[in-house]
Amino acid sequence: MNPSPPAHPARAAGPLAGLAMGLIVLVIIGVTVMLCWRPAHDIQDEILGQDWIVVPARIAEARVDFTHTPAIGKRSAWNGWCASWKYAYEWHGAHHWAVVGDDTPSTLAPGCFTYQAGAQQALARHPPGTTLAVRVDPSAPWHSTTQPAGVRGGDIAALVFGLIPALIFVGGCVAGLRARQGAPSRRR
Repeated sequence: MNPSPPAHPARAAGPLAGLAMGLIVLVIIGVTVMLCWRPAHDIQDEILGQDWIVVPARIAEARVDFTHTPAIGKRSAWNGWCASWKYAYEWHGAHHWAVVGDDTPSTLAPGCFTYQAGAQQALARHPPGTTLAVRVDPSAPWHSTTQPAGVRGGDIAALVFGLIPALIFVGGCVAGLRARQGAPSRRR
């Protein structure tokens, strides 16, 4: 009994097919790394930061500054008022300070506002002299954060979103291999 020919005969791949497949793999890897890099490092920092020591800090300065952001690409120019705080803390007899501004994730909820009154209201919640808890890195006490400990759900969601291109690629490869092998024959 002669075996039947495969349902889908294998096609000979030319030299450009291998190059094209290699480029596709590199693009998929690049996009996945680009999308996953920051969330992965944020999650790593949050996990390592759980060992940080909580110390009291005093808000030394609270200010509102006018900010102009120029138009870049499709983003339009923006003018507004941004709140920021400078806090000071002590670690083993040494004095340290840090600034929480509009781009710093924090429980102080800084931000930029279209009107100066909005920024002033944000500052009023934590005026100079207010005490707050900050987490200090024991191995680098000049590094502190007002962020609570723990992994944020947004970082996990961003990491999963970044893995989607790789999962689609792997799924496509598996589907392609199964199609190339043809449907398994069933004998009765």
